[in-house]
Amino acid sequence: MLSIGGGHVTDLLSQPESDWLLKAADFPYDTVQELAIDYGLGTLRGDRALLEVVARTAIEVLAESSVTGTRANVGVWMASSLDRAQAKLGFRIVHQGRVVHRGAIRGTDLTWSERDLAVVGVGSIEVPAGSVVQCIASYAGEAHHVQWRADPTSFLNPRGAILSLVDPSGSLTQTYLHPEMPPRGKAADDFEAAIAWLLWALGFSVASFGTHAKTRDTFDVIATTSHGDFLVVECTLGLLRAEGKLSRLAARTVNVRDSLAASNMKHLRVLPVIVTAMTGEQVAADAGPAADLGVLVITREDLDEVQNELVRFPDADSLFERGLRAVQDRQSARKAQDGTDR
Repeated sequence: MLSIGGGHVTDLLSQPESDWLLKAADFPYDTVQELAIDYGLGTLRGDRALLEVVARTAIEVLAESSVTGTRANVGVWMASSLDRAQAKLGFRIVHQGRVVHRGAIRGTDLTWSERDLAVVGVGSIEVPAGSVVQCIASYAGEAHHVQWRADPTSFLNPRGAILSLVDPSGSLTQTYLHPEMPPRGKAADDFEAAIAWLLWALGFSVASFGTHAKTRDTFDVIATTSHGDFLVVECTLGLLRAEGKLSRLAARTVNVRDSLAASNMKHLRVLPVIVTAMTGEQVAADAGPAADLGVLVITREDLDEVQNELVRFPDADSLFERGLRAVQDRQSARKAQDGTDR
């Protein structure tokens, strides 16, 4: 990927004038942010103009891959100059939270056709109704691209089905999770609300306190798993240490642990989490102190990835374990780095 940074976005797109011009268009958009997302350009990063040139992979899961009822029609898109026999489409079929089948369709068993400067290989597999299929495109033994597919008419995640009643297209959640910078109005409260929605849809039991004036000084969001482990969540639109948020999160986590210990429930685990609307690159300077405090950092890129989890059966306990492991891995890497520096 080639990234070229430019001047300030506000010099090119004056606000709020640009948003009002888009509202008045024959095909209206609410904001420049929505326009960028709709055209597949991603979200605007910070306040600077950015041009990115991204090379496509030589092989990908076919975009038209789909699941309908009990059949998954899947395939790969590949550069025509490559050897079709070296291609492979691996798959994992997940049903009711368990992997019920694993396998692969080799390139020699795919049905191939020409498409522009590429070739497309397709095949099909039987799946239980309501399943989710993970497709893995690989070439010569190397995995290149991963995608999830599910039948849109049959939700495996019942909470995701309910969330879709509130936000059918997902555009409201996207707007809340990717606020314009600098933020305006109630952007911070909207961001926090969207985080609570996601956690609930992923299987957590959630209590949101930060959007209410009388409780915002206690916690932003508290979430629990079915086993009773706790997430203490701090939400921010900016840097992790801005306004003392990281330190405040650490103090709140200690309070939760002390309260559980006083209630003879010291066995329950507590994981502090800070969620930011900024990118990993933008908060890189704060990642080290967060790891030292045992805090799981969720950035803008992570939020985009987390939304892929919504098609799966909700499993908060599994997600908690993954988060805890990510923090431990980060702490181990920090210790190794410190040893190297010395």
